[in-house]
Amino acid sequence: MRVALLPDPVLFQRPDGLRTQVRETLEALARRQVEAVLVAGGMPRGGFELLHVFGAARGNAALVEQAAASMPVVLTPRVSPAWTSANGTRARVADRVLGNRTSWDFDTGYAQIRRALRCATHVVAQGEAERTSICRAFLIDAQRVSVVPNGVAQRFFVAGGALFRERLRIAGQFALMVGQVSPWHGQLEVARALARLAVPLVVIGEAHGRDALYLQALRAVRTVTCIDAVAHDSPLLASAYAAASALVLPPHGAGLPMAALEALAAGTPVVTAGSPGHWSETAGVRKTSGEGAEALAIAVSALLHEPLAPEAVRAGVRVFSWDAAAARLAALYAELLAARR
Repeated sequence: MRVALLPDPVLFQRPDGLRTQVRETLEALARRQVEAVLVAGGMPRGGFELLHVFGAARGNAALVEQAAASMPVVLTPRVSPAWTSANGTRARVADRVLGNRTSWDFDTGYAQIRRALRCATHVVAQGEAERTSICRAFLIDAQRVSVVPNGVAQRFFVAGGALFRERLRIAGQFALMVGQVSPWHGQLEVARALARLAVPLVVIGEAHGRDALYLQALRAVRTVTCIDAVAHDSPLLASAYAAASALVLPPHGAGLPMAALEALAAGTPVVTAGSPGHWSETAGVRKTSGEGAEALAIAVSALLHEPLAPEAVRAGVRVFSWDAAAARLAALYAELLAARR
């Protein structure tokens, strides 16, 4: 079996969860004797039997449509769980309005994602919440959607916080946010809400040029420590997760499931105001009763006063491994190829 893995060309430029997902998937498939090759720049060449595309937006819809005529195409769309039946209906109305006004020369982002989902041979969601969104908001048959959760590298399960505390000279409890620093990810509003409760916040990530002033304002909050982005395979990142008292996800519901899974594996609970994803029922996830930074800060403060046992937090995500994910994908690939033949 020879499989081409094609990531979203824009998202893959960022050092985020997609890059980690693709790299770990490649390595895990190799351990299962599946010849998987990372390709870029359009239709793969070289005798591939199956194409696995990561990301349904931008130009990938046309690529999925073209490739599906000659080989099975598996699509991991990375659809936000925030999509519902209601906003899916509104998006279809908006798509028709735009199409009528432009003689269908342009389409919306929703239309591109839906076309990719409809053209793919099979769709892989990363959790039940995403699967529900795909089926309800994009009207995709549930039988065409499988759930294959991301995995967690073993180094996060055995990480300790001493390295991070020693390197950064940080003592005591603190909350952690990991990811690009920007108004959308809301680090500044979370920092100010936590500062009112005297809870320190460590932010790991860098700001793009246009967000330099935002980063400057974040650094000005007296309870905040800002650190440049840390390489995903660096022991310092795993140690940061283990040292933190809680990982805070962005207040606007922009989930970071990879960071959340890794924090849980390190024994650190996760606080979220959005849809937490396929690990939502684990002991370490705290869904706030309200929305916004204030609700997140209150939930973090409660965790600091009543900490959870790290092993109890880890237990909920021990089932997530890259080898398990690769085994499910390999079985799906074989099933699709057999049906094609």
